[in-house]
Parts: sequence; structure tokens; C-alpha cells
Amino acid sequence: MKTVVLKTDDPLWTEVLAGTAHDFYHLPQYVELEARRQQGEAMALLVTHVGDDFALLPLITRRLPATLKGIDDKFRDAVSPYGYPCPLFEGVHSEEASWQGEVITQIIAVLAELFICSAFIRLHPLYPAPKLATPSHGTMVRHGNTVWLDLERTEEELRKQMRKTTRNLVGRLYREDFTARMEDSHEALEQFEGIYTETMCRLKVDPAYFFGKQYILDLKKALGSSLHVCLVRHNGQAVAAGLFSEVCGIVQYHLSGTCSDYVHRSPTRLMLDYVRDWSKGRGNKRFHLGGGFGVKDDGLYRFKKGFSADKSEFFSWRIISLPELYEEASQEWARQSLSLDSEADGFFPCYRRPVVSSCR
Repeated sequence: MKTVVLKTDDPLWTEVLAGTAHDFYHLPQYVELEARRQQGEAMALLVTHVGDDFALLPLITRRLPATLKGIDDKFRDAVSPYGYPCPLFEGVHSEEASWQGEVITQIIAVLAELFICSAFIRLHPLYPAPKLATPSHGTMVRHGNTVWLDLERTEEELRKQMRKTTRNLVGRLYREDFTARMEDSHEALEQFEGIYTETMCRLKVDPAYFFGKQYILDLKKALGSSLHVCLVRHNGQAVAAGLFSEVCGIVQYHLSGTCSDYVHRSPTRLMLDYVRDWSKGRGNKRFHLGGGFGVKDDGLYRFKKGFSADKSEFFSWRIISLPELYEEASQEWARQSLSLDSEADGFFPCYRRPVVSSCR
């Protein structure tokens, strides 16, 4: 078994993806974009075995927080790019727990050799989760459900999946002359950016969900024809917009926004109704809507459930590859925050949780 550390400009990364099912989160261009946003370095671990067996795991490595005093600055940790960039297992033995266990053991050993203390990896709701053989392979944490549509069903079956109130509201929007279509132009992308920014400001979202204009332009450059812009218009005016990816038969509902004056009309419902039919018409197999904010059972999640009863579980995978260093960093975080329990709320890695000031 052999492991190679791939940089984003290594053609082997693209060659590997060309021969296996994946999502846009695995693309080297996307991982590089996310690494710049997260102020880290993009990489992928490629583990190969006899024959055609392999596993690919995209990661972003980051320096440990500067607040952790006394820890050598050669140490780093790793995180997935935003989204669902699960490890890909491919080959004759790809589904076997024993083989996956060997691969994961190898990955953890290589992380340690690279002075990477821990790794936080987001799994993909539509791909099988790794078969973790022992606790030494890390911890799987369930966060909640996401919603998806099976596009291999008939159009009639897909419409029956919709909640009755959702069907009625979508029908009303069509009758009131709202329209939706893909408009893959630079102007459409700029309209999306304006609507999305307005929406994020209105909702006062966590900065982690706030993607600026340059990022959105760079995302289109990275994904090219795999990224689509859908605009909902009323009387010619764009009132809602969304970004949708299309890779290997999976359409992802990535980002969206609605103009403040139209929030009460919920034109996003019409957009998702349109994209479902558009996706199916292009031969795709799954349309993934995602979950609520933080994968919670909230209003956003219930809104998405209005389109489908199909749901999948979303997990994160937490690896501690240098246990002694992780404990040292955690104790230093606890000392600074005056906390006796660094793992109290499940934040991982715990030493990256913001320190609560002791000032009163």
C-alpha cells in the first residue's frame, strides 16, 4: 500500500477523478479555492493498492492557532473544503470494511508523518460512509439529515413527493408570471452575487456562510461549465437566484438568495421546481438540496422537505493523528479559556474553539 501527497497542479489528481464517481468538492480547483479562503494549503492523499484499488481524500492543512503557546510551528491540522468532500474509495475491494480499515490506518499514519495533529472531514450524504473498523480510526459524528430527490423516478412520482402546500404555492407563482431558467452568463453571475449578498446581510448569517463577490467569480472559474446560475424573474426583474453544480449525475443546490421585497412570495420554491425538471431532463440521477443551517431540523430544512421525502444522514469524521500533541493543545486552550472541559460542546478540534474572555 502506497500513499502519495498530491498538490492541486498534479495531473494525477485529475486523472484519478476522471475514472471514478465524485462531486465538485473533490476537484483540485475547488480545493485550491477553499484553501485560499481558509488561509491554508490544498492537498489530497492518494492511497493505492494492488491493481486498481485506491482512495482519494482532499484536505486543507492549516497552521495551528497562534494563541497556542509553546507548540512548535511545524505542526498543523487539516479540514475538508466547504461542502461534502468525503474520501473516495474505488476498486475491487472498495466496499470491504477490512480494506477500508487498512486505508484509513495508512491515512492516519501519513497525517502524523506530515506533522498534522488532527483532521476534521465532512462526509457526503449520498456516498457510503467509510466503514470504520476500530475506534483508533477516528470518530463519526451524526449532525442531522439532508434532503434529496431521486431523479430516476418519473415526473409524476417526483411531483407526488412534494408537499401539497408546496405544490400549491409553486403553482401560484407560475400563475402570477414568475419564471425561472438557467442563465449562464457573466451578467447572471453578477445578479446572483448582488441578491446573495443582500440576503446574507438581511439574515445576519455567520461569516462562514458569507461568500464575497471575488469568491463567487473564482468559484465559476474553478468549476466552469459544471456550475450553473438560475434566476427567477418577475416582470423582467431578477428576484431570486441560485448556484447549482452538476457533476457525475449529482446536482447540488449550493447557494441562493432572494430579494427582500419578494421574501414573502418565496420564489425559491419555483426555482427548485424548475431545477428539478431541468436536472432530470439532462439525465442526472440525484438532486441534493442539503439540510438546514448547521444541518439542523430548522425552518430551512422543513422548507426543503416540502420537495421530497427522501433524506440522508450527514456525518463528520474526526481524526486525531498525534494524540499527545492534541492533548497538549487542548490543555493550553483550556488554560486560556479557564475551562475544565474542552470537549463539552463537541467542538472539534477543541483547541480551535474561540477562547471565552474571563473579563466581566
